[in-house]
Amino acid sequence: MPAFSLSPVFSWPEQQGLAVQSLLAQRHAVIGIAALPARDLARQQLRLAVAELLSAALACPPQQLRLLSRAGHAAYAQIEGRKIALSFSHERGLSLAAVNLDGAVGIDLIRKEMPPDWETLARLYLGPAQSAAILRQAPAQQACHFALAWTGLEARLKCCGLELIEWSPQREQALQQKLPACRCRELELPPAYAGTLVLP
Repeated sequence: MPAFSLSPVFSWPEQQGLAVQSLLAQRHAVIGIAALPARDLARQQLRLAVAELLSAALACPPQQLRLLSRAGHAAYAQIEGRKIALSFSHERGLSLAAVNLDGAVGIDLIRKEMPPDWETLARLYLGPAQSAAILRQAPAQQACHFALAWTGLEARLKCCGLELIEWSPQREQALQQKLPACRCRELELPPAYAGTLVLP
């Protein structure tokens, strides 16, 4: 399992000022909103928050921003020809967005609930080494380790613009080629959630 350092998540709009400061100082930021019951509404609300964040940080009118995404490709914001990497993740009760001014970004979020078929999922998608590492944990810790491994994988894939496919040595090699030295950061989230931010 990769080593994680912690990364803050700024509640939007309550911590708007802190999010803007982080984006300018660290060149990346993660914002979170309490998700609306309807996923489409949560998606719209999160995109509006990202536009407001970029508008405030870059001192540009919101109408100059375009948020673009399509299946199989990483999302980005376009501002006067400049592309800024974005990544989104939605889970019941919470939605997150990551912005990186200086390169790619990936983010993923799940609730710390072990799916009934978690061992099969781990074996198929996380691979033999991570599956074995999770099984070695005390039962009370397995959900947390599975959640971090899963969100770490999903965030790495999003950072590379790749789809989720079953584990293979070839997939791992492709990820290593695209992200030879990625930084995985565990997100500071409420106890029910786990999430990972990945930066190149």
